[in-house]
Amino acid sequence: MESNLKLGCVVLEKSIEKKVQVIIEKMKYGIKVYTYKNFDVLINSIVKEEIDYIFVDIASNRQDLLSFLNKVQEEFPHVVRVLITDTLSNDLVLMANDLIHLIIEKKTLDQNLKNIFLRAARLRNMLKNPDLIKLTNSFNNLVVLKPQHLQLLQYLSRDDYTNKEICEIIEKNVALSAKVLQVANMTAFAPTQIVQSVSVAVFFLGANILRALVLNMQVFSIDSGKGNLYRYISILERHCQNIASCSKTIAIAFNADRNLQNDSYTAGLLHDIGKLVIMDKTPNWEKIQKLSDENDLIIWKAEEAFLGTTHAQIGAYFLGIWNFPDSIIDAVAYHHNPCSCDNISISPLTFVHIAEAMIKENKTVSLEEFQKQLDIDYLDKLGLTEKAINYYKSYLGLTIEVIEEEVEE
Repeated sequence: MESNLKLGCVVLEKSIEKKVQVIIEKMKYGIKVYTYKNFDVLINSIVKEEIDYIFVDIASNRQDLLSFLNKVQEEFPHVVRVLITDTLSNDLVLMANDLIHLIIEKKTLDQNLKNIFLRAARLRNMLKNPDLIKLTNSFNNLVVLKPQHLQLLQYLSRDDYTNKEICEIIEKNVALSAKVLQVANMTAFAPTQIVQSVSVAVFFLGANILRALVLNMQVFSIDSGKGNLYRYISILERHCQNIASCSKTIAIAFNADRNLQNDSYTAGLLHDIGKLVIMDKTPNWEKIQKLSDENDLIIWKAEEAFLGTTHAQIGAYFLGIWNFPDSIIDAVAYHHNPCSCDNISISPLTFVHIAEAMIKENKTVSLEEFQKQLDIDYLDKLGLTEKAINYYKSYLGLTIEVIEEEVEE
């Protein structure tokens, strides 16, 4: 399958340049690589060759590198900027934080580069509107993170990270520490005892949930002075938290293993992240809401009518760039229409889709509305339709019993 992705490289080491070529040649997607001797030539080629990614070496002259990255950010914000380095350091993260999207250590090049391009190429095909691709890649409030958040994500992307390294980063940030402890002690995770230390929480939650929490904190920290936008985002944040908890609870009820339970929580927390792009980086959100309300359209269908794509596809594209697992990306991409996913299996997508059908405007829905929102064809293929409906019947019964008990008291 042709992806038409184009990569421009300025890499000083011939061995690294050759490795990049070998990795990409082995991939099934048609990614074209252009190599350049210096930054000036690459800058001039970005428009001419329609470059999508740039791949640059930290070993280059530091001042020239910063000047180049600044220029690309200002003139070509849609181009994904990837920096390679021998080792990740605090100084490097602080220096490059506002200018790059990803940092890759050379020792992890084989694994990370292949994953980034395979996912980006696959997800790019979802986005039929090329202008929106540029918009997503220039959405700096999401892609360019706070230094500690970026550093944590980079460490978590490594196979050889240690819990001690992760704890040291988290403990420097009071808000992040509090969030990690809060989630570790949530009912959905059912700890046997109260988790009181960051080190225990890190062990308990795992890398994917920690990465999701970092992104969640970053994207929902938009200035409250933005009026109606802030109100929408506050509602959206609560919705994502509710869907995350509900997805994991359903996974537990369906006897999923622990990894699938946790990945379902992660996918639920991030499933509507694409709405932030539309809300914060276009003037269209209120128009989309109006189109939805006046024509009785589901919000994602109103997005598709207005933009040519949906928040689910945009969110999945971001998570692909950030190297999240395919199962989580699929859950975000297809949570409204899971039958469109190529991989029909019990996965985080299954539980996020059921959770989404259960909750509307942060309230549970009627059984009739729940069944209406389900993709029955998808659940039939998994043999889970009856189980999902019976689960919700039981859930509604439990909810009624709790309310009755509270009234009696």
